[in-house]
Amino acid sequence: MMRTSLSGLQAASKDLNVTSNNLANGQTTAFKRSVAQFGDLRSADQGTRPAIEIGQGVMTLDVQRQLQQGTFEATNSGLDVAIAGGGYFTLGAGTANGDQTFNYSRAGNFTISNDGILTSADGLPVMGYKTAPLGATTAAPTKLDLMAAAGGNLRNIKSVSIDGSGTVTVAKTDGTIATAGTLALARFPNEGGLKEQSGVILKETSVSGAPTYGGPGKAGYGSINQGVLEASNVDITQELLHMISAQQAYNGNSRALQTESEMLRSAAETLIK
Repeated sequence: MMRTSLSGLQAASKDLNVTSNNLANGQTTAFKRSVAQFGDLRSADQGTRPAIEIGQGVMTLDVQRQLQQGTFEATNSGLDVAIAGGGYFTLGAGTANGDQTFNYSRAGNFTISNDGILTSADGLPVMGYKTAPLGATTAAPTKLDLMAAAGGNLRNIKSVSIDGSGTVTVAKTDGTIATAGTLALARFPNEGGLKEQSGVILKETSVSGAPTYGGPGKAGYGSINQGVLEASNVDITQELLHMISAQQAYNGNSRALQTESEMLRSAAETLIK
């Protein structure tokens, strides 16, 4: 019986941790809330003795990231963009065995590095194509170099524009306009299988499947909105109510475990007498 209460205590603790993380990231750009999934813990003999065996408690089945799009919040910054629809921004993550590796994110709060590369808020290079692909492709994207578009001097940049199709253009101080490339959006067979690296940075896994890349606005890929950011999809009120429920479950199982412990101690003392 103590094992049943202990499993409930562990499940409630997991639920509290997930909810606390949701609340902590309620203001994080493009953060997706998670939900802990639980199931009955049954005896191994349930199949042979279905009328006798009873539940043995609860177990955590999974923690699922909820993929609903957050609302758009205006920033009026030319380097802030949001995806309206499906897809993830592709970010450079280094190299492995000589090949470029990638991370993925919905957060479009970009900056320009000192060497003219378009980067994420985490300092990762934003990847794209010099010429936008006509459809989905597995060809690896490359860094978007604004230095080259600015003629080798960042001081030549007057403004940066990213249109609905993800085309990044640089308006220069001399009045000319140069194209730096097109953002590469990634899609996955199973988006829920992406692994969280840190914050809103995600990584491909065997469960998510390999990505296919495409230009924004193409079939299956969302379009780009400039001057806005996607907010988290966390409902603070909902999370607080859920936290109260999880806390009550935790306290209830804790009291049950304490009561069971006292009963066993009392029984042991009676036997000794």
